[in-house]
Amino acid sequence: MTYPPMNYRPFIDGLRALAVLAVLFYHFDLGVPGGYVGVDVFFVISGYLITSIILKDLAQERFHMVAFWERRIRRILPALAVVVGACLLLGWGFLVPEDFKRLGRSTLSQVYLGSNFYFMQAPAADYFAPAVDIKPLLHTWSLAVEEQFYLFFPLILWFVRRWPRPKLVQWLIGGSVLSLGLSIWGVYYYPTATFYMLPARAWELCVGALLAASVNTRPAPARWLAEGCSTLGLLAIVYALFGYTTATPFPGAAALAPCLGTGLIIWANEQRVTWVGKLLSWRGLVGIGLISYSLYLWHWPVLEFAKYWFDPLALPVRMVLATVSIGLAWVTWKYVETPFRQRRVCASRGQILGFAGLAFALMLTVGMVIHHVKTIVPWGMPTAALQYYAQRDAAILNVLKYHRKLADIQSGQVYELGTGDQTQPIQFLIWGDSHAHAVMPLLELMCHESGMRGVGATYSGMAPVVGVSWLDRSAPDLGGDPRVYQMALLDFIRQHKVPNVLLVARWEMYDKMNPDTLAHDLPATIALLRQLGTRVWIMKMVPSYPQHIPRLLAKRALQGKTTESLSLVPTDYLAEKPYYDALFGQFVGPEVKILDPLAYFVDAENLGRVVLDGKMLYWDKNHVTLEGAKLIRPMLVPLFAVSPATSASRPDGSESARP
Repeated sequence: MTYPPMNYRPFIDGLRALAVLAVLFYHFDLGVPGGYVGVDVFFVISGYLITSIILKDLAQERFHMVAFWERRIRRILPALAVVVGACLLLGWGFLVPEDFKRLGRSTLSQVYLGSNFYFMQAPAADYFAPAVDIKPLLHTWSLAVEEQFYLFFPLILWFVRRWPRPKLVQWLIGGSVLSLGLSIWGVYYYPTATFYMLPARAWELCVGALLAASVNTRPAPARWLAEGCSTLGLLAIVYALFGYTTATPFPGAAALAPCLGTGLIIWANEQRVTWVGKLLSWRGLVGIGLISYSLYLWHWPVLEFAKYWFDPLALPVRMVLATVSIGLAWVTWKYVETPFRQRRVCASRGQILGFAGLAFALMLTVGMVIHHVKTIVPWGMPTAALQYYAQRDAAILNVLKYHRKLADIQSGQVYELGTGDQTQPIQFLIWGDSHAHAVMPLLELMCHESGMRGVGATYSGMAPVVGVSWLDRSAPDLGGDPRVYQMALLDFIRQHKVPNVLLVARWEMYDKMNPDTLAHDLPATIALLRQLGTRVWIMKMVPSYPQHIPRLLAKRALQGKTTESLSLVPTDYLAEKPYYDALFGQFVGPEVKILDPLAYFVDAENLGRVVLDGKMLYWDKNHVTLEGAKLIRPMLVPLFAVSPATSASRPDGSESARP
């Protein structure tokens, strides 16, 4: 195979400028709702340029993987290392501990070229969802996709280097079709994985590779055809930039417009320059194209750290931040990118490989230290911010003791609430998951005050519903069959004639795991408890929030903002509440009581309290602290004032007393 030499083509840098400015304008909310397709334009350009270089080297029998990766390291790593280092320094000074740990984990993902895997599995993984947590390195997912592609693609080209060009083109078309089909299918069934993962993105790089592989198989297009295709390509990209939104299923078929549009522009301008090529060759665009990689690296951390401190950002502020990003990109391009690429720094292969080893070792070491060392505290963290994490840790440590394993239940070793006097009759049993743990400190306090005996059978992720599995099905403490635990607990209730059972859970979790869980299995559970002569109390969920409360309060303290007056709207909770009101409402009866904590947390304007007198009311997004649980004390008082439940007969044949 023979291929023409790769000459510098300024319109390629113009395309790069179009791509990076699209991403910049999208992220800074500057009027380009589909600007995220700039990444797809980058993929096509990358596939075209890299494949052209590889095929040229193969044709001249001088291709070596080590040399290829040396060039990739010089191109990618120096600027990336600078930006990652800057993020770590800023994070150490200006992020709360939890966010700093996340930054450490995302730094680790850079080492194994797997940030797309990391962010796909991270909380709030949806790229288009409103950001809840700071992710300064989120944009590196696209770098990971590219580098994963170039781990195997050069080897494939080397193995098929003897193939005639038409055969290579056919195989590239076949692979592209398979990848595109996966993307079109996956965007509806597995949208997050489809967005981040290489198999559904490979076809975009292959569009560029196809252009490079077929350059000698076709004559130069006629002028009118080149001009028409170039215009059509630009229109396709512009349509995507302004016609797409975050609601557009993407990538899938929607990625065809920016990718094929980019391909048409490259194809039309390979052998002659069209008016679009001349436009893209404008000096200003070419200049932005030259710094496009550094600009892509810098713009997102600049925006993320600014939003972390000053959100919401006014339009003038966003424009200033975009300008700052361009300035940082120019400095990085001139003093980092260019010296490394021109071999003025780390001139030899050994030196650049040594630099790469050192950079990765530092990222690995720093990332692991941040992730694993619990006591690491950002240097800018005030005492007022740290107190919220101290309160969180104390709350978590306090509730761990409430776990009851299968062996505990089978041996009758429920958790004793109150004085621990087992000669007393049991007034109530609380059964549930970690939301039950959260209210148990209050119940324990109330048992001590009233002199009554309560007991608990709780375990994180375990629904108080017969027949329903727990969320962590591999939990060794619970056995393999949930019914074994549940039947043992029902047997305990029967043997001890427990008059009241309080069911507490994060009900939505089990409903999402299996939509029929509560509608079908909860009524059966209530029926079983009623057959045992037990009055059933069901506590609805406490209000929950999208924000992690300790992190939010610590962040406000870090910024010098007040926390005492902070109120939030539990939007998702309120949206789902009518469903659960109707669900639990059907069970209401003389011996089935429904407890609703909403009014104790949320006022008439739907504003929910999350802090009171300097004490957090939640230790995460939905678990209340003891201070939070104390708000619902009036709601639980009736549990301590009731007589045994009414039932036609108990399992032992005795009549139960009426209230």
